[in-house]
Amino acid sequence: MPALTQTDHNTRLDPTKAFAMPSLEDIQHALQRCLAAEPPQASRLSADASALATVYAEMNYFRTTERRLEALPERQRDAFLRWAEPRQ
Repeated sequence: MPALTQTDHNTRLDPTKAFAMPSLEDIQHALQRCLAAEPPQASRLSADASALATVYAEMNYFRTTERRLEALPERQRDAFLRWAEPRQ
C-alpha cells in the first residue's frame, strides 16, 4: 500500500476537503442514506432530507454534475457532511 501524501492525510482528517466538489451522485447517495434513517413522516421530509433534496433538485434543474461545497448554504452543507460517506 503506498504511503499517504500530505494531501491524502489532510483529506482524511477534514471531511470538507474530501468533498470540495460533491457530485450529483454524492448528493443523491447522501439523500438516500438520510431518507433510510429518517423516513418522511406524514408526507414531510426531515430537515436534512429537505436540504439535500433541494441541492439535488437544483443540480438536476441546472444540469450541473458538481457543486462547490463552500457555495452551499450552511444548512445544506451541514446536512451533506452529516450524511455523506467519505470517498475511498
